[in-house]
Amino acid sequence: MFNFYFDEAFHDQKITNIEGVLNSMTENALDNYIGVFLGLSEELLKDAEIVFLEFEQKYRKVFSIHKDNELKSRQIKIKQYKYGLKSFNNDQFTFYLDYFNLIDKYISKIQIIPISKIEFLIGRFVKYLKIENYLYNKSAFIYSITKFIYTYHTKEIINSLFQIQDINSAENFKKELINLLNIVIAEIRYIKRKQIEVGALSQLKFLLESSYFTNISPVCTLNFSYVPDFEGLSRFLIKLNISKNDVNLLIDEHTQTYNEACRYDFFYVNQMNSKNSIFLRMSDFLAGFIGKMIYGIQNDSSFREEKILNTADIMQNDLATKRILNSNWFSIISNKERCNIYYPLFIDQIIEFESLLEYFSSYSNFDSYNIISSELHSEYCNTTTCEKLEKFYQKLI
Repeated sequence: MFNFYFDEAFHDQKITNIEGVLNSMTENALDNYIGVFLGLSEELLKDAEIVFLEFEQKYRKVFSIHKDNELKSRQIKIKQYKYGLKSFNNDQFTFYLDYFNLIDKYISKIQIIPISKIEFLIGRFVKYLKIENYLYNKSAFIYSITKFIYTYHTKEIINSLFQIQDINSAENFKKELINLLNIVIAEIRYIKRKQIEVGALSQLKFLLESSYFTNISPVCTLNFSYVPDFEGLSRFLIKLNISKNDVNLLIDEHTQTYNEACRYDFFYVNQMNSKNSIFLRMSDFLAGFIGKMIYGIQNDSSFREEKILNTADIMQNDLATKRILNSNWFSIISNKERCNIYYPLFIDQIIEFESLLEYFSSYSNFDSYNIISSELHSEYCNTTTCEKLEKFYQKLI
């Protein structure tokens, strides 16, 4: 038997819109919801629990956590992730160093679920969209719309996306989307680094112009969907040749997530306050780490595109300059098939995080890493990220 423990980070139970700004786009928020399953065999439970509790007790003292409070990933504030590990103080660095050493020793299965909240909204739009007489890849189509809106979202486009309730409002969103595509294509048409993007956006525009809608069911509230969490875990278990009947699943207390898990044929499913489970708290540490690292990447002023609030910003912003991570990310000091990331569709942010980790691990020792300047590391890591994104997109099409 295997026990899996689930927790999440950047969890917006409802997606809301205030004057063209989604709650997932506000300060300290993230488009990605991060779900994490940690799995281990029942034989290791007792030993792992003892060691994990010792680890926790050590850092409760280090971080001066009151006896009535939990040690959670929120202990390391989001601002400490500005340049990834470089921004950590010594206690924060050693906390995660010790944490990952324990994970490596006791946790045999790790499943990571990143879900784009914009993709969730786009899924409603595409669900009722019909394109006849043309062969196209639906997954690549959803990915392209999601990436476009994530990059160039204006208040107008967010408002119209959020207002889809019937065919007329859906057609209005499509009209706004095509108009925004025309503006962006015109602005980037002669930018060398944007030529592949110009082709992709032109194709997207063509498909949208060839589309129409069937009946649309109105939605009163946009409650988040937890289906990808358990679809992802189910596929991971198939990959590992583990029957769901051999899996006990414990979820950090949340009714909607628990109800969704109960729809699957796991041997045992329960929810629990994380105060009562060190394994749930260990899942939280990883979910928080991944989410905040992605947040740091996405909010690096050297990496992100300039903010867009309306179409005039697109015409005024600097779209030609290549965006790469600040070199501070790389100014640092000195495989079993056990970890899996379930990709829905729009996963650029998690790939950027994954590429950063892979880039660091490509150096066998600190000396070989240190002979390269931080500026070159930033360029090389950007190349790694672009190659991974290209491979992922090729799989879609």
